[in-house]
Amino acid sequence: MGRWAISGQKDRAWVQDGDPAFRGIDMIHDRSTLAPGYLAKAENKRLREGTAATRPGTGLPNDFNPVFANKILGSGIYSNPNGEEVMLVAELNVTYVWALQFNKDPVKINLVAGQNTGTNPLGLVQFVQAFDKVLMLRFPIAGQPPLVWDGINANTFNAITLIPPGATLIPTTLFGVPHKNRLVLYDPYTPAASLRDHVYLTDVNNYSSYDTVYGDVRINAGESDMIVSVLPFFKDSLIVFKKGSIHMLENFTEPLATATGSGDQRMLTNQLGGVSVRLPIMVGTDIMFASEPGGFYRISEVIQEQIGTQPVPISRRIQPVIDQIDWGRMGWWGCSALLGDYAYFGITRKGFGTNGLIPACDAVLVYNTVTNEWESAPDWRDDPSFLINALHVTLYNGAQRLFALDYTNSRIYLMDEGIEDEVNGDIIPIYDIMESRGYVCNDPAGFKRFERVSIGLRTYDPNAVVTAISDGVNEEKQLAVVTKDRTKFYVHGHKDFDVNAGDDATEQKREDYSPVGDFDNFAVEDFENLPEGPIDFLPPTGAAVQGPKQQSLERFQIRQNGRWVSIRIENTGGQCDCLGSKHNQMRWSASRILCSNTSIRVSRPWYAIRMMNLGTRRFTVRGMAAMRTPSVYWSWGSYRCSVSASKTTDGAQIYERHNYAS
Repeated sequence: MGRWAISGQKDRAWVQDGDPAFRGIDMIHDRSTLAPGYLAKAENKRLREGTAATRPGTGLPNDFNPVFANKILGSGIYSNPNGEEVMLVAELNVTYVWALQFNKDPVKINLVAGQNTGTNPLGLVQFVQAFDKVLMLRFPIAGQPPLVWDGINANTFNAITLIPPGATLIPTTLFGVPHKNRLVLYDPYTPAASLRDHVYLTDVNNYSSYDTVYGDVRINAGESDMIVSVLPFFKDSLIVFKKGSIHMLENFTEPLATATGSGDQRMLTNQLGGVSVRLPIMVGTDIMFASEPGGFYRISEVIQEQIGTQPVPISRRIQPVIDQIDWGRMGWWGCSALLGDYAYFGITRKGFGTNGLIPACDAVLVYNTVTNEWESAPDWRDDPSFLINALHVTLYNGAQRLFALDYTNSRIYLMDEGIEDEVNGDIIPIYDIMESRGYVCNDPAGFKRFERVSIGLRTYDPNAVVTAISDGVNEEKQLAVVTKDRTKFYVHGHKDFDVNAGDDATEQKREDYSPVGDFDNFAVEDFENLPEGPIDFLPPTGAAVQGPKQQSLERFQIRQNGRWVSIRIENTGGQCDCLGSKHNQMRWSASRILCSNTSIRVSRPWYAIRMMNLGTRRFTVRGMAAMRTPSVYWSWGSYRCSVSASKTTDGAQIYERHNYAS
């Protein structure tokens, strides 16, 4: 039944607007024009289930954090066809490589006598799988030839020797990728003319040799552009990203010598280039990559034979975040990973992270590859010492999980674990924020009064501030601070929960189900999985007791005037998921308010509005609503202004004019 049985001349019904679910972010358009389900801002959030949920936390698993002696120089995932998948990690200036797995002691894989991982703090190490073996490539390359390991823990990383019938040993390069039954080797970001455009293709099923004629391919050799990254593509082709262009190398045959040259080259675009060695990533049958300064693109949108317009970045809706990227540091340290529905992109932002010996990423953009929407822009940790140099996906407790490696602080983090962030031994709450679209209540141009909002929340020990934002400079109003008492119930008169009295911890209608008492102030470690030898660092262990999230409907008074209203929810503790929102407003004509209850009335079939600014300040029209009484909304600031309603019939003009000053 409606709130009002009848509507008289002075009655005005509530008008409602809201979002039952959320799907993506749009940071560039006016909030009042955003489609339902879009957020104007979302950081440290996930929208996969339709709720604006706080992202999971970050863990520091013991299995993947041995006692590192120095900074990390490089890492990679080796999927041993004769064994198990392991994460390989190389430190600075040691004679071994760490092999890390879930629920197993870290293992040191020794290097052959006389070799080490590298003594240059600015050096790099790259691991490239070569069939059932893995190659170790080191930079600077002088005096550091590539090494190979066969996956057996007792064996060492040895210098590569020529395997018959190979004729020429592969060159020493910095990077490489497996492609079909070959390796593709190259030197990224190398300005030297002898190296900047070369791609080396090893012989078939032989990682040790290559053909010096057909296996040495120069990409667009007529220009000074240098290679940034190479990524295998479908139909046996390679996408070669250079700083100022993108090329495709295709039509490989086996062996190469039987082909006309070593494949066909074609330029996909010379309007865009690539950024970062490890950032391009295969998503389905497409490739996502970054290009300076536009942002992120799909390769399918830049193939010139298929499109006739300039490519539009898929990151256009989060352009304010793209504008923060420090493209200089992105070159070496931008990284990516694909896990389930999500593509994760590590980015370096201006004024964040570090400019020390080993720069790194400080934030992660999260893209849903199913809905093709950005869900968090970006993810970050509330600790400036948290850095990301590489993202890897490997097995953890029987499932594929995402890991982030901090080379500077020698830490390996398990992403999306728990409800808090463990950073360098400290436990830090997740700071998440969302801002809704601008709710206009079916009247995008009318000036109106927003009375109240109802928000569905799903919380776990939250500390959230709810703020109403309207379309004026700094027009914000704090509505409430949302906290929950784990000892209280929503049922009036219910006695407080007392864990010492043996009360049922699962009883319904309690405000919060986080642990009561000292359950959340202790850590447990049985030392069973720690490595043998001296222990200089013991990773923290989060509380094992964790209850479910509780849902509630929160109602707040807004009492704010404007053309639209947006809701911001900032949470600095626990978890706070927004399930949806509904807004109520009393709609009235802007002319009635601004003209002191005078209105323009024209009893004609149609009318037009004329506005003349007679003052000295700027007069900006934001919109109009055509009703029986015209509604005009403008920005404040004119000393004098005039609004006229006019209608023309049989050559006669009828005007009603209202003059007023502000």
